[in-house]
Amino acid sequence: MLEQRGETEAFGWISYRDWGGLLKLFVVCPRLEQTVTGGEAPNPETDTEGLTAVSEMDDSGLVVYGGFETGYDFRGTQTLWAKPILYFPETGAVVPDTGKRYTRRHYGRATDAAHERANDRVPITEWWQSIFDDIDLRMVEVEQTIRRARAIAYDFETLPFSTTDCYRYWGIAETYASVAADRTTTLAEPASRPTVYNLQLSLLLALLDEYEGSWASDTYQSYIETAGELLRTPAMMIQLAVQEHDRQTDEPTERVLDEDQQTLSDALEDIVDIPGIDVDTEAALSDEQAQRLQDQVQRELGESE
Repeated sequence: MLEQRGETEAFGWISYRDWGGLLKLFVVCPRLEQTVTGGEAPNPETDTEGLTAVSEMDDSGLVVYGGFETGYDFRGTQTLWAKPILYFPETGAVVPDTGKRYTRRHYGRATDAAHERANDRVPITEWWQSIFDDIDLRMVEVEQTIRRARAIAYDFETLPFSTTDCYRYWGIAETYASVAADRTTTLAEPASRPTVYNLQLSLLLALLDEYEGSWASDTYQSYIETAGELLRTPAMMIQLAVQEHDRQTDEPTERVLDEDQQTLSDALEDIVDIPGIDVDTEAALSDEQAQRLQDQVQRELGESE
């Protein structure tokens, strides 16, 4: 399949547990390349607590490769899964959970298209084709994703809940929620108005410094996925936090949404009227500098495993 797509220089790495019963494979496709162009000049005064080693932008921009993470769990489930990833060759960092997760029961004769169709299963070549199409789409959207995450801000002087509460509403334990909340004030201007990009970056930093459990645990993976969802579906995550606040509050005057507003949406127009949520076209960091900082955090997370 890789050769059919012209991916003659693909590379990656593999890990497994339980004598091969659980496997993960990362594949990077250099042919799926996107360059995130620089915007405004980087701000050397930006303090990110030890993570300001973001090099000066150059004219070539920041190169991003597409790829996928795939694996299986044959400990009773026989499930094969895959999802797109972004890979930054400058530092070797991976941003996971950037697209739809595809799953497939791995039995029958996967490579026999006629047999699979006769048994109401999608042939595995077509299954992989859908994943590659998703990767292509993600590569087109990389720059837009970064820009959107930096253009949406939470004003915690207006919202009826704190930054720590917001992280808790997303399922983050108090220990990490409070540390992440403190970190948002370092990056935000003003300190009470962090962007979505800031919120997800601060969560990653808090986990890097504070998480003492297993990085293979379901809890840790759910936290990382929450950070990924903040980038991928920022408007939906705002509504999720607000809905959870309204569900928990005992004061009707502190409710944010109308009682009939229950459907979640990731359209920006559905959040512009939420008090305390600002959608703007300006941001403190250039797109490329913001991604370089994200890239560096992901690299440090990888080195700590």
